Amino acid sequence: MMDYEIFKDVIEDQIKDYLPDSFKNADILIRRAHETNESYDEICAILSDEKMSPAVGIKYYYEKYREKENIQSILRELAGSIVELHDIKKEVEDIVDLDNVQHNILYAVVNTEANREFLENAPHRQLQDLSVVYRIRLGNDEYGKEISMKINNDIMNQMELTEQNLFDLASENTNRIYPAKAVSMEEQIREILQRQGMDNETIDVLVDARMLRESPLWVVKNDAPVGGAAIIANTDVFDELSRKIGDDLYIIPSSVHEVLVMPAGQNDALKLADMVLDINRTETLLADRLSNQIYKYDKENKEITMATDTPNKSIEYYNSYKAKTNDLERKQPKGPKM
Repeated sequence: MMDYEIFKDVIEDQIKDYLPDSFKNADILIRRAHETNESYDEICAILSDEKMSPAVGIKYYYEKYREKENIQSILRELAGSIVELHDIKKEVEDIVDLDNVQHNILYAVVNTEANREFLENAPHRQLQDLSVVYRIRLGNDEYGKEISMKINNDIMNQMELTEQNLFDLASENTNRIYPAKAVSMEEQIREILQRQGMDNETIDVLVDARMLRESPLWVVKNDAPVGGAAIIANTDVFDELSRKIGDDLYIIPSSVHEVLVMPAGQNDALKLADMVLDINRTETLLADRLSNQIYKYDKENKEITMATDTPNKSIEYYNSYKAKTNDLERKQPKGPKM
């Protein structure tokens, strides 16, 4: 059985034999691609005069090869995916036009250090130890899941925009499409139980409303299916909550999808940072981690600063939970990505 590096060499050398004649002059390239906090190998067949080249993740096919040990069937399937992505490429190219996308440019926040390689070729702005990045909301797939595309420098230049243009558009669009909201722990728990199909009478029995109403913990998020922690780039929701509570706020980066908020005067930032670190290490998937630090919203100056600067800055560590999850993902691979 081939190891992964040899497998990459083989598919790079042989994939053209399985592609149609229209790809005979294509350049085959294996390159690194980037997801939040992680990177992976992908293969693309670049035709002449392409504005963008769709690519297929390699690891998925290597895992299928490990199961089948039939390189010919893997190459046929991989070639089919490459052709399929090229068939829909024109639709995506049409979308990457300012008139089509200006109302669907959104932002997200990622950990700067963990995404350094991606940020080298992508418009972004610094926000403490985080970076604001941009994406295009393309629509939904047949299952209702949102499809989006990250904006790199090439796409930004193609649209003839600057990073400031992107930030202005993304600020307006994100707030319009996915407005930020702060909900109490009682509201959050009720919402989760309702999504699971539980009726209000049963929820009333399970939820200790009095205790939760007295809880100083709030969830700040938006309705985006992913990346809800982008609200940290907009201080309006924190300003409203701080005035309601009457205190500065500690912002706890629970994941890239949402943040938790507590009154700063009632809590110890270093203890909160220790808690975040422990949860990141034991429970949170690498792709969902945002930071190990705690942030502070100053209600007088209306700004977010770092409340902690602990030595444990890296979020790129692996643990037993991650190893277990990787094993599950290997058994149930996700397939090619655009």
